[in-house]
Amino acid sequence: MTNTNKKTPHELHLAELFEIYLDKKEYYLTNAPADIEFNGKKYIARQITHDKVVIEPLKFSDKFVVSLPSNTPEAKQWRNDFALAKNTIVIKILNVATNEARTLWSGVILNKKNDFKYFKLECANKLQELNSQLLRRRYSYFCPKMIYSHDCRAKRIIIAGKVTGSGDGAIEIDKDIKKEFLGGVIRIFTSNNQFYNIISNISGQTLTLEEIFFEDFTGYDFEIYRPCDKTIETCRNVFNNEENYGGFLGIPRQNCFTKNVFF
Repeated sequence: MTNTNKKTPHELHLAELFEIYLDKKEYYLTNAPADIEFNGKKYIARQITHDKVVIEPLKFSDKFVVSLPSNTPEAKQWRNDFALAKNTIVIKILNVATNEARTLWSGVILNKKNDFKYFKLECANKLQELNSQLLRRRYSYFCPKMIYSHDCRAKRIIIAGKVTGSGDGAIEIDKDIKKEFLGGVIRIFTSNNQFYNIISNISGQTLTLEEIFFEDFTGYDFEIYRPCDKTIETCRNVFNNEENYGGFLGIPRQNCFTKNVFF
């Protein structure tokens, strides 16, 4: 059954940006309803879609398909104009309100297909080329470190204030919280204890929490910790912690100890 209450990326003020590099040519497309100018590039609005991409650490999507209507100028051009070798694709998420983007997925194009309605690019994460699941996890693009841990060393980004209301799985606070804190940890200081929970939704000063609670937290102090999506862009631009990033932006072609080729 379709969930009619589910918001689209555009209703959430988000857009996906597709950067496709084919035979030294660059194409910039977006699934937004209108063209987007970002970082000096114009992303052309197209009905471009892709399979689900999971960005949690160690749950990356190995393969998926990007689809573009066959009657678009790009699809007509790509039908015969490019070979498959050394072509890459990058998908970014753009927050239209803040004009900030982060990389959702990057990889290579393995194959192209065309049917009556859609031109399809079969894509794979570069980790797919490794012949070992252990290696694929070890060399993940996403950082494996726990945010704010000793290994991470990022300085904590905290918002503090007071709880003004509590009940029905949500709390009211005395500050507006940015969407960037979605998925972050909230710590509430009660008179004799500390209560931790995960923020599952943000609406102004109303926070929906992941775990059910029955306490009334009205009047207590709280702290909210900014989460991390494990990408180099967030590590660099938000936490200024690039030197401690634990993900791999490139995959080594050879084992430095045994000299065996990885792929």
